Amino acid sequence: MMLRINNDIEIELISNYEAQTGVLNFVRGSSKVKTPVEIDVEKMNSVNEFVDYCVTENRLNQGIEQVFTCNNLRPDIKNTGDFIKWISKDILKEETDTLVKSDLIWKDVSGVIAKKASQWFKEYLDSNL
Repeated sequence: MMLRINNDIEIELISNYEAQTGVLNFVRGSSKVKTPVEIDVEKMNSVNEFVDYCVTENRLNQGIEQVFTCNNLRPDIKNTGDFIKWISKDILKEETDTLVKSDLIWKDVSGVIAKKASQWFKEYLDSNL
């Protein structure tokens, strides 16, 4: 699992143990020197809970309907971006209050939402071809 901390640094979580305990992980900065970074486990759990709450099977199926069926298009891997964009806009429109109550911002969850929607869409294509 990759977590983007900012535009320059990424953290790779090697195991669930590290994620749950907040064990320091090392990342490479632009100077190629390893720097310890503390993982905010509570925030990561909050992000995952929000994504699990709002990226539901019903919403994903609704995305298929809205992006493809209503437009007489056949779902295709080339349209993954369109699918993710619809899911993201729908969540932002309908779940902003939940996002705020969770002390999160869109930037915290958007990448995780996109990843989950993308994985689901690929599985959907594999099972419906």
